[in-house]
Amino acid sequence: MIKNLKLIIVRFEMNKLLKRIINKFSNYWFILKGKQYENSIGVFNIDVVIPITIKDLDLLEYCVLGIRENVIHAVEKIIVVSPCEDAIIKKCAFLNIEWKDEKQVIPEFVFDYPFKAHSRGWIFQQLIKLSADTISNNEHILICDADTVFIRPHCFKKNNKQILYCHSGVHNSYKTLLEDALNIKLHPIISYIANFILFDRHILAELKNKIEILNDSDWITAILKLLDDSEKAKLSEFELYGNYCWSKYSAKFIRLYWFNLALSRVNLTDYSILRERYSKKYKSISFHSYLN
Repeated sequence: MIKNLKLIIVRFEMNKLLKRIINKFSNYWFILKGKQYENSIGVFNIDVVIPITIKDLDLLEYCVLGIRENVIHAVEKIIVVSPCEDAIIKKCAFLNIEWKDEKQVIPEFVFDYPFKAHSRGWIFQQLIKLSADTISNNEHILICDADTVFIRPHCFKKNNKQILYCHSGVHNSYKTLLEDALNIKLHPIISYIANFILFDRHILAELKNKIEILNDSDWITAILKLLDDSEKAKLSEFELYGNYCWSKYSAKFIRLYWFNLALSRVNLTDYSILRERYSKKYKSISFHSYLN
């Protein structure tokens, strides 16, 4: 009995060691591959869409600076979508970027929708992002959260393959909506919630069209109904798009590790200091308000 127990413990420890070794070598592979893409030359144009609310306004300048300095493709427009608030409009003018009222993006009925257990603001942000093809006419649209700052070069397409940034993690709360809305499975290991993602407008339109066909309603109504029908269901535009692309077009995509660091806003300082302090290990920093 004792001998068998010791054998089980030894096997358990060996499995843990093996996992650590695999993870370590996987990280080295990601680093080497990531550096190759950092040195790529951007050969196509993109627009950037940044949804924002007043709580993240102090970070907008950092976000825009990170995009301008580190997105290696030609950025034609940076478009901020938000409620109509003077402070946000003035900041956009100061940064020489476009501003768009969220009421021009989200249908009127959504503003009066009787949201239940889910956060109204959170859902608004997701619907804005999924409406990116109505905000920009570009073939490629980079969605970036306003609290996320690039501190190293980011490539989003090379050799006709689009890059999906991802990390290891399981978010089962997104499983229900993904399966009901698109009839596809949530990846059991990889998460596409990277705080930014590049949309192909044609794939995005196809994704929303599939939601409408499967649910016999417009895609926004379908999503809201699915959220209402299950208290456990949550919406993530990143998981919807990432899992849809990989399930249908895996040959056209590359997955790369995100190398993101989440920090409290008490660590916010000059951009040059952030880059000097963190860029050796990370490619982006997210200053989530819930970490304060």
